[in-house]
Amino acid sequence: MLALPDYLDRIGLGRFAPPVDSRVCELCGAGGAVSIRASVRVDADLNAAFVTRCCVRCGLLYQSQKFARGFYQAYYAQAYRRSLGAGGPSEAYVDDQHTRGESLHSALAPWLPRRGRLLDVGCGAGGMMLAFREQGWRVRGSEPDLVAASYAVERLGLDVVAASAERMALEAGMFDLVIITGSLEHVYDTSAVLRRCHAAAAPESLLLLEAHGLGQAAYCGAIGHNHRRLLTANTLALLMLRHGWSPVWITDQPLSGPSRPGSVFALGRRSIRPLRGAVAAAIGRGVRDTPAAMAELLDRSGIA
Repeated sequence: MLALPDYLDRIGLGRFAPPVDSRVCELCGAGGAVSIRASVRVDADLNAAFVTRCCVRCGLLYQSQKFARGFYQAYYAQAYRRSLGAGGPSEAYVDDQHTRGESLHSALAPWLPRRGRLLDVGCGAGGMMLAFREQGWRVRGSEPDLVAASYAVERLGLDVVAASAERMALEAGMFDLVIITGSLEHVYDTSAVLRRCHAAAAPESLLLLEAHGLGQAAYCGAIGHNHRRLLTANTLALLMLRHGWSPVWITDQPLSGPSRPGSVFALGRRSIRPLRGAVAAAIGRGVRDTPAAMAELLDRSGIA
């Protein structure tokens, strides 16, 4: 088991101070989150001492040790790319993204205009955007991994900015569809990201969120060290409501194909503004998880 200073040295970011443990939920604001797991997986046979907590009010699962913002920028600029190995995105990875994009466009077609403007937040090499562009959509993406962003621009000819999702520079009211396929579980500040998406979205536009962290954890048998939070159908709905999106549907059907088992997808429509009290009202109606239910889910899924 790696202590946090040893973990930082291992990923080449030992210059950063150890993180602060937070028991305050970023989603509903409640305090007193309880510990569900005491470690996360770094490599196949190595764990680090990160605590995963569960909010007692809404049930959000999150990594409670939070670093300064600069750590996350450095992680994706340096450590993340090293963890993927030398070179840029592989042909297989880009092909899989493209196939997933084709499947997602087909699944969303009944709710979409024939052509529109797409924003892909955390787009990787841009393969999903490529599938939408082939259907006549105008596309734009953001990606914190400089190598992947450069590939999208130089090899695929896509409009991708190399930036964290919190720092995207976007025109107001521009996009008909915003997709965040897994990246929301990795960002530093979900509120900042979703505020920017809401401002950049056109009236009556759509937001598609994918939660993949728990599916990946079940596949690996452990929670990964770069998942800052693990979202469920309930917490996806609450995030949408908090930031001005009305959920249309939520499903665990494989909308983007078979290569990401265990994902949950939520589609929401943009409201004029976030509705005050919407999260509290939804929690009161039972749109929430509980620490007991989340612990049972992790145990049942074989997630250490």
